This record gives sequence, C-alpha cells and structure tokens, in this order.
Amino acid sequence: MASLFSVHPLDADGHRWFCWIDRWGLKVIRCLTLWRIAKNQVLSTLSPNRVLTLHVNDTVLDKDTQHQILKYFTIYSFITIGLLFVVSLDNNNFMTVVSAVFSCFNNIGPMIGTGQTFSIFSPISKLLLSLAMIAGRLEIYPMILLFLPKTWSKR
Repeated sequence: MASLFSVHPLDADGHRWFCWIDRWGLKVIRCLTLWRIAKNQVLSTLSPNRVLTLHVNDTVLDKDTQHQILKYFTIYSFITIGLLFVVSLDNNNFMTVVSAVFSCFNNIGPMIGTGQTFSIFSPISKLLLSLAMIAGRLEIYPMILLFLPKTWSKR
C-alpha cells in the first residue's frame, strides 16, 4: 500500500484513502470531488449564508463540472446495481455475484472469494458481464453512445 500512497500524495484535506479506488471504475479525482461536494453540502446546510467553492489542484471547479461528476457517479451506480440485480438471478451466492460484477465492470482482475470461473453463470449473465467489461474499459459514455439509435441514424 505504500507504493499507492507515494503515487497519490495527500490531497489538500489530508485524505489518503481515495488511493485504492483508482483500481475501480471510478477515478481518484472523481471520488475526491464527490467527497468534497458532499462536505460542501453538509457545510452549506449547517451555515446557509456561507459561500463555498470547490478547489481541486488549486483550480475552482464550477457547478457544471460538479454536476457532470455527480451524473457520472449516478450512471455508474445505476449500472452497477442493475448488473448486480440481473446477475444475481442465476442463484449464485451474493459474494460471487458482487465479485463477478466488480471484477468485470471495474477491470480489477479475477473474482474474489471463489475458486470458480465464470462458467457458473448463465449465457445471458456472461453476455452482460462481457458488455460490462467493455464498458469498464472504454468508460461508460462511449458505450451508451454506441447503443443510442441517434448515433447510427443518417442525418
């Protein structure tokens, strides 16, 4: 873990625990920004007249960028929950399902906590996990654009 901390130094608030998230589909900067947005929301609730700005790398993030990060996190969460729901219909234990979804969608390697392969899943689940693997590698937005009819229509 020391190598992760040396690659990702402390942020302005002194948080190091975002470093491990870089292996997930969420990037460290997105998680750091989500944390700071949440902190600013709590502070603004406690002090409504206080003017708060969000700084990342000595740059002020405007509200539009903050909203884009929140939208990405929402889409990421919905896709993850949807994959968990559909893959859990195969009657496997929950640890295997969660491990399979996170290993595919976040490209983090083999399934955790099981000695089994993906052969225990149905063909539909394997197809969804394969699409999740591609979406995790290419990012979510290009995959959404790939399946939109407007992308393929001739103008």
